[in-house]
Amino acid sequence: MTDLREKVVGALAACAWSHDGDDWSIDVGGACPVQGEGDVDGLPMYFRARGEGWSLRIAATPDGNPVAVGFPRADRESPPGWEAGGRYGAFPDAGWMPAEHSRAIVEACVRAFRAQRAARPATTEGTTIDVERVPTEPPPSEVGK
Repeated sequence: MTDLREKVVGALAACAWSHDGDDWSIDVGGACPVQGEGDVDGLPMYFRARGEGWSLRIAATPDGNPVAVGFPRADRESPPGWEAGGRYGAFPDAGWMPAEHSRAIVEACVRAFRAQRAARPATTEGTTIDVERVPTEPPPSEVGK
């Protein structure tokens, strides 16, 4: 393998992780964007980190499209769902977000989603995540890779 190929394969591997348990699952991977699809409590969810930010969206129904939550178009309103997002470093840091950071963000979002649903079960609108509790900067060794 060439040095460049080894670096790319290593960087992609550093972004990948999976979870399946506690009534939620997701497979995260790739780079530019780092993204993943899964479900929480039977509802589809989508995580994406690119540029200098991240978002996590959860559809309001089992057959809903979490990717479209928060994105109205000329021909339709945004479908109902829950969303959270935040900043991460400077461009293009989020697109190379290491697995431990995306995992911490997704886990915080799952907890926030569940807490909001428990407090207000009929609500599907997003909430603000305490950004002090999730990574907002890449590790110094990852900057510029």
